[in-house]
Amino acid sequence: MRILFVLDYYHPHIGGGELIFQRLAEGLVERGHTVKVIASNNIKELPKIESLNGVEIERISVPRSGERFFFSILGARSVLRNARQVDIVHTSAYGGALTAFLAARLAGRPILFTIHEVLGKLWRQVEGNPIKAFSYQLIEWVITSLPYDYWVAVSDATLKDAWRIRIDKNKSIRIYNGVDSLEDSPVQRSGILRKVIDSEKNDFIYLFFGRPGITKGLKYLVHAVPEIQKVIPSSRLVLILSDQPRDQYRRICEEITKEQRFARVDILPAIKNKHDLYQYLVDANCIVIPSITEGFGLSAAEACNLRIPVVTTRAGSLPEVVSGSHLFVESGSSNALAQAIIRVNHRDWDETPLKTFSWVDTIINYETVYKMLLETHIGK
Repeated sequence: MRILFVLDYYHPHIGGGELIFQRLAEGLVERGHTVKVIASNNIKELPKIESLNGVEIERISVPRSGERFFFSILGARSVLRNARQVDIVHTSAYGGALTAFLAARLAGRPILFTIHEVLGKLWRQVEGNPIKAFSYQLIEWVITSLPYDYWVAVSDATLKDAWRIRIDKNKSIRIYNGVDSLEDSPVQRSGILRKVIDSEKNDFIYLFFGRPGITKGLKYLVHAVPEIQKVIPSSRLVLILSDQPRDQYRRICEEITKEQRFARVDILPAIKNKHDLYQYLVDANCIVIPSITEGFGLSAAEACNLRIPVVTTRAGSLPEVVSGSHLFVESGSSNALAQAIIRVNHRDWDETPLKTFSWVDTIINYETVYKMLLETHIGK
């Protein structure tokens, strides 16, 4: 099959969605399909056209401000031209979705939409400005509920959220994202994290990694730091943090500046190479996932894979993906996070069998949906 992905961002942009589509695109190529990706680009160093691991990538140059909006406009011609040359169009939220939908309809091609997350009314909780919250909720509803030929949600929780905004239950399915297996290349502790932050051997390190997005609940973790410090004087919070979205990154840095009067917080830049990232993670005493909502929870699943104790909220899909050594807390509570992290310091946590999420299963399941869509389309 010839498959066109229309995405807001693609590798090497850092994020769960970017990783998922990279693994999916490259896996489909390995199975003999032709894959073209059209994505936005605000990084000058990246080439406009390139082939990466068999995937053809076309990047549309956009301004750094409002890149999703500009991508939907500036990428329209290329998306329509390529839609006419493929069998399937596959897109996701937000900027490229409307353009991909219109191009697929004009080209007479079936289109699939992957739902990473549906916030719905939660927008009012994560966005303080009520006008912005209403606007974001409306945009989410419009983009997600367009009459695509099929929808794929990345978890059961996300699929149920999508049904609440009236997508067709008969044209939607759950396909879990894959998570990199470590069985063939286990990660050994090297002490690199403690060397980088100049930490004592017996310091208790609790760590967050990922983006500072408003749904990640990072501010609640930062506000928990003084309470943790009182009980565990040798504790240190480490954030391996992407600087995008930029405004959220600045806000978190401001919150950290306030709390550093009471406790030590170290910020490290995002680490693009997964194996290098894992070398840092295994040096921590626990990983914290303070999310307000999660569509899948890739960071949580990766941390569980590393056999590190995980403190996580019950938000969204997290109860579906978290396993191994863990503690669940309610979302939006700094005190609950603090108490759970203190419990981990006393080696007090819950233990369940480890869950695995195979990339092979993910890719084959998507392939099955593509074939079904093509057969239905040809039969019309």
